[in-house]
Amino acid sequence: MYMRRRKNKTGFSLVELLLAFAIVAIVFAAVVPQFRAIRNSWDGTEAAAAIVQNGRVLTEHITRNLSSAKRITRVSTSGDINGYIEFQDNNDITKSYMFSSGYVVFGNLGSEEQLAGPVDSFQIACYSLSDLANPTTDVNTIRLVQFATNFSNDSALGNDRIFRSEVFIQTNTQAAALQSVIDITVESRNADDVFDYIQDSGYKVIEVDNWQGGSGEINGLLCFNDIVGDANGQVPQDTVISRATIKLWCVNHNNNNDVYFYRMDVPWTETSTWNSIGGGVNPYVNCDAASAVTANFGNSAPSEIELDVTDIVQGWINGDYPNYGFGIVNSSNNNLQFASAEDTSGGSAHTPILEVGYQSSPAVNVGIIGSWMEGTTHTKESGSNRALVFLAHTEPGNNPTLTTVSYGGQTMTPVIDEDSGSGGNRVYVAAFILDEAGIEAASGGSFSLTWSGGTPSEVVCSSVFMQNANQTTLTGDTSSNAVNGDGITSSSLSTSSGDMVIVAVVCNKTGSYILNNGFTEAMELSISSADASDGYKAATGSNETPSATHSPSGRQALIGFVVKAPEELKTFGGETIGSGTILP
Repeated sequence: MYMRRRKNKTGFSLVELLLAFAIVAIVFAAVVPQFRAIRNSWDGTEAAAAIVQNGRVLTEHITRNLSSAKRITRVSTSGDINGYIEFQDNNDITKSYMFSSGYVVFGNLGSEEQLAGPVDSFQIACYSLSDLANPTTDVNTIRLVQFATNFSNDSALGNDRIFRSEVFIQTNTQAAALQSVIDITVESRNADDVFDYIQDSGYKVIEVDNWQGGSGEINGLLCFNDIVGDANGQVPQDTVISRATIKLWCVNHNNNNDVYFYRMDVPWTETSTWNSIGGGVNPYVNCDAASAVTANFGNSAPSEIELDVTDIVQGWINGDYPNYGFGIVNSSNNNLQFASAEDTSGGSAHTPILEVGYQSSPAVNVGIIGSWMEGTTHTKESGSNRALVFLAHTEPGNNPTLTTVSYGGQTMTPVIDEDSGSGGNRVYVAAFILDEAGIEAASGGSFSLTWSGGTPSEVVCSSVFMQNANQTTLTGDTSSNAVNGDGITSSSLSTSSGDMVIVAVVCNKTGSYILNNGFTEAMELSISSADASDGYKAATGSNETPSATHSPSGRQALIGFVVKAPEELKTFGGETIGSGTILP
């Protein structure tokens, strides 16, 4: 019987399949975690890169804004992990950085938006330059800000990262200035004792007296540190300043006796004493008697006192001598007191102030707008930061004085006047000025004059508009003179580059004028049997001397004054004086 041969078939047995699955499972068990690790590593690296970018952006952002801050207004304690810092920028807008809902936010106070994150903490530590070991929240002394931000990495293999940085508050104009003002009292009767200030009737004061309970003497010391430098809020070295003024709030008067401010030649601190500085304020020993500035605080208190210290401050700026401030000596035993640098709270807050003004950069010059006009009408000229100068000249025949001048209903400010002679031989000249606000508010272009002692029968007037005038200090130095002769010269006028100097002169004889010393004649005016002239000169910073020559010889009166150019103003010390408020 024939039988069919069966074909051989191949395949996996159940055992083989189970073994294969087991091998595959082992391989996957080994490989999958590696893929997961690679994935996690990639996620962690990506997150770390984002954190680095976030950290750099945050660090740069904070550094840029805080380094140019005008002042710090509020800050959290160094141990607060949900930190915040508030500050005013150069436009006096309050801004803040703070931790909020896992992010660092930034913006105008109350309108902050997310800046960087997510973060687990945002810590801020602030220090004064006199103590870099102990953090402070006193906004009056903060000059160094350190911050640490912990950025969280949510990746399984990622690591959190802390970014640390610090910022030196170079400007901090008000707070740093308050900190840099130091003042003390030193007493001969308590020669080794420290008197940072004296508490008296709600004020913290510096006391100056030449008599102490029957014996001894009390001197004061005052210094505005760090006024020269390249930081915002400082005056650049070798700058030519137009003025430097100390403002003090007198708490107790000195009965119209003299007080002497000497430039100190030796260093001192707020822990100095009578003995440590060399026996009190001692002219020719520890201070320069030749540069003494004499002040008189008068009979009224409290009151604001201003003291011109331009020459001394200019020397500091020039580097002629180091800035060790002022030593203060009273000529009388009248218990003079003025508010100290520590007098920063309450209704009596009036810390010392130093204001330094100098030519703005780039320089802006006062210039004439339109034409110099004769008469009592002058249509407004267009311009910015304008000043309107009005000059009146007369041979009155009696004794009148020009008391008020208004322009378009706006009262002008008297600058200077001068008369010469009497009766029919008397001549008179006067100057008035109006600022930008008054010009803008004027309702017309006519001048109105009011005289005392009788209105003269003949008056000639002229006026001129100027632009780029200093609206804070519209006029500067003034001088005048009265002579009987052909030439007349006043004392020299102190100027800054960019100022404009005005001269006005009148003679009781008809004839002609020549203006001297580089002044340009704007117009010559005739008064019946008299003559007058007005002119100007652009100042370069040197002293200018108004001078004129008249032919023929006669009785003359001359005035000169400076219209100030815009200036930079740096203030060291309290924010305001006399208002009752220094700090928020």
